[in-house]
Amino acid sequence: MQNTKSILYKYIIMSVVITLTIMAMFWQELVETYTDRTSNNVVLEQMRDVDMPYIREVLVERERNNINQIKIEDITVVGHSDSSVKLSVRLSSISANNDYPALRVTVLSRTGEKLRASEIEPSDYVHGRVVDSEPVEIHVPIRPGDASFEIVPFYKE
Repeated sequence: MQNTKSILYKYIIMSVVITLTIMAMFWQELVETYTDRTSNNVVLEQMRDVDMPYIREVLVERERNNINQIKIEDITVVGHSDSSVKLSVRLSSISANNDYPALRVTVLSRTGEKLRASEIEPSDYVHGRVVDSEPVEIHVPIRPGDASFEIVPFYKE
């Protein structure tokens, strides 16, 4: 019985020593993981000095009027006449820092050939103050043979 207790104590002591050694080796990672999971703040990942040689390019994006944050989610024909069509275009933004963009409307044929393009300024359509997610209506002149539209938002420099 004494021998069994001795083996059990050796096992427990050895387990504690191994656990403490592993914790000592990975202490910084354990602390970072704990604070990341328990913190209510958004923690941005910090670069370490060892990561610097792997940086090949740095892209700086605008905070305001960043076209990469604007999406066109839906284009619907809501009315038409012989010479124009009224389109409802849903613009959405992932940021509240974007003004309404200009829209480049390309008219396409049935085969997908680009027939002509026009630019519609934000002053030419009714909209709110900043882009959130709302439909705007635009008027596009049409001709015989026009089949579809491609709409791309952009900001003038």
